[in-house]
Amino acid sequence: MRVPNEQRDDVTAALDALIEAVGRNAEDETRLVGNLTRLRDARGQGVPVTEALAGEEIPGTMELLGVVLTRLMDTSGVARRALARAMRTEGESIPSIARSFGVTHQRISNILNHPPGAKSVAAGRARAASVGLSPPAGC
Repeated sequence: MRVPNEQRDDVTAALDALIEAVGRNAEDETRLVGNLTRLRDARGQGVPVTEALAGEEIPGTMELLGVVLTRLMDTSGVARRALARAMRTEGESIPSIARSFGVTHQRISNILNHPPGAKSVAAGRARAASVGLSPPAGC
């Protein structure tokens, strides 16, 4: 079964954004491991946490952790929605999609039946901008 161009574009755009996010996260996670190691070592030497965190380069450990998590959460949510919709359009059942995603059929129904509202879209755009990403299509 051929996939409509519009559907293919939504999935491709979501996957492109996810690929970009994972690539950027890989770089940031390398920095994060270094930060965490320095923080642990400082803690082991008796340095107060406040002092250890205050001496970090920007973005610091906690900010970097938030950026990595937010970036992946936002882009993976858009990708999950696009993939689930595409699979449903291709004739897959909700339980089959759920098995592919490793979640319950209720979660897939929620993804399919409750698109993000205007407030969620605005929040998603703001979060994407805060971590240096262009918002994916539909966000």
